[in-house]
Amino acid sequence: MRCETENIELTVALNEYQTVREQRQSNRDGSNARFNYFVLIASGGTAVVAGMLGSPGGSGTARFAAAAAVGGVALMVGLIVFVRLVYYRLSAIEHAYALNALRTYLLRRAPGVRPYVLLPTLDDDEAQTPHAIAVQGWSARSWAGQAQTVGLVNSVLSGLAGATVAHVVHPTWWAATAVGVALAVASLLLHRRYEQRAVRLTTARIERRAQQRVNPLVVPAQGTGPAEPERIGSEVPVGDLEDG
Repeated sequence: MRCETENIELTVALNEYQTVREQRQSNRDGSNARFNYFVLIASGGTAVVAGMLGSPGGSGTARFAAAAAVGGVALMVGLIVFVRLVYYRLSAIEHAYALNALRTYLLRRAPGVRPYVLLPTLDDDEAQTPHAIAVQGWSARSWAGQAQTVGLVNSVLSGLAGATVAHVVHPTWWAATAVGVALAVASLLLHRRYEQRAVRLTTARIERRAQQRVNPLVVPAQGTGPAEPERIGSEVPVGDLEDG
């Protein structure tokens, strides 16, 4: 009876692991698709605007208005894609958290395999907490993530729009440049703050959820009876949470 129960638990754990893996892969595919879509829109819009402004003849005002409309559409699409990419990153955090928990469970059931598993699990000392990894906002890799790349393009578009308006109001190059740079930097920091806040809230929610549940990772030794219930909290590592 005990062997049959253990086989059922192992089957459920393996099925859950496979399901989370498939969800993570689907999440990655969706993130890559959204990012490629934005790159297509941004590059196409840039080519159209360059062609409009560089073409001879016609009304300069009309060409400028058309270029501004194309830039506005690109910025709107960029904001939507940025929010969606942040959502995909939050889903990646949850998937990594779940996979590490299941990996630890499987290794505790088969300790003889542990010497051949090089990636850290919950039992490894070098494993970091999800909060510590997820909020490493100033690393170069985090700045180069998909969401922040879209945020950078959005910020450049915002800066160009602000500089153009400033040049119309006060036709001096230094005023337009100052306004454009200030708007671009402010927009980039706002994008950054939005993503970091979302990541913090997500990791905090995961940790609260973990603290409310009995630790399913404790496997009792044979003949020792049920394991003493434990709870998991901030000690649970997530692994690599940065988006690719």
